[in-house]
Amino acid sequence: MSKSHRVFLEPREQVLAKRLADRRLGSKYVPVGEKSYTRNTTPWESHYIGLQGEIAVGKLLRYPIGEFISPSGDGDEPDLFWGRRSVEVKTTKYSPPILKLDKLTDFVTDVLVLCYLAEESVIDVMGWVSKSDFFDKHSSRNFGYGERAIVEEGGLNPASDLIVCEHGVNRVRSPGVHIDIDV
Repeated sequence: MSKSHRVFLEPREQVLAKRLADRRLGSKYVPVGEKSYTRNTTPWESHYIGLQGEIAVGKLLRYPIGEFISPSGDGDEPDLFWGRRSVEVKTTKYSPPILKLDKLTDFVTDVLVLCYLAEESVIDVMGWVSKSDFFDKHSSRNFGYGERAIVEEGGLNPASDLIVCEHGVNRVRSPGVHIDIDV
């Protein structure tokens, strides 16, 4: 079972999220929302919710979010980095929060982090999952717009793993590396 971590966004971080949501939405070449399956969320709100999650995870990792705006989307670029691991943040306003991908090939980073917008400026970082664990643990569910690959909260690693301690190192230990050298 995953253990979430609550992050409170400061007013300046809320302003940043709103400003970037405006810029991301306004920079698109194509109309946004044609692919959106979220009936109760505007395209701007989707950007805003996502940015709040990115900022919250960035605070835990002590890694700033990218402010670069691309008219054609993020091009599968990671939202953040956790050491050498690339991270994509998925944020939802729906309860219970579920980590959901349209298709397995959408998992293009090393790690996915699930966040839940508990209330305005309050983000619950629910946990994280590696690509290999997602592939092992995922199931399929139809939310009314086709099958989606999902991992529920119980399948996530604890959010506390993401917290950077005083020495700038995350709490998760990397497995030892074994190197074979042929002589």
